[in-house]
Amino acid sequence: MLTVPLLLTGSTLVIFGRKLYWFAVGLLGFLGGLFLTTRFFSDMPGTTRLLIALGLGVLGAVLTVTIQRVSLTVAGFLGGAYLGMGLLRLLQLDQGAYRWAVIIIIGLLGALLIFRVFNWGLILVSSLAGSMIIVLTLNLQNMLALVVFGGLCLAGLVVQGLIQRPKKA
Repeated sequence: MLTVPLLLTGSTLVIFGRKLYWFAVGLLGFLGGLFLTTRFFSDMPGTTRLLIALGLGVLGAVLTVTIQRVSLTVAGFLGGAYLGMGLLRLLQLDQGAYRWAVIIIIGLLGALLIFRVFNWGLILVSSLAGSMIIVLTLNLQNMLALVVFGGLCLAGLVVQGLIQRPKKA
């Protein structure tokens, strides 16, 4: 049901994450909301969970426009946490109590990266998160998943780096 929207979301983050940072924050807020409502409120109707996730995404985008640095740092955390969750799944290390600790630590690294090195931090986190969304949505496994993930991350870094570069007069 969400395959095409998730692929578009991942692609948008990989290619335009820095340029459309407010949109990227909205997408990450939506994905975070979708994950949390699915995980903790699975008894709610799917439409209700989707509306809550959409509301969190819109809230993230609005906050980005008004209090940019704080909301982008939160987005860095969400992107890093999603990346950590995806890496645990891809590497089949998704069991045990340490799962949440790893997700939180990688989330904090994403937040710190955006807070300290704003432009390149946002480019890196959006490329990583977008690539992970694509790989997980396509349900790629093992070495193929890692190769596609790495290729998409590299492509995102290059494309966004070129988009960010100031134009010569």
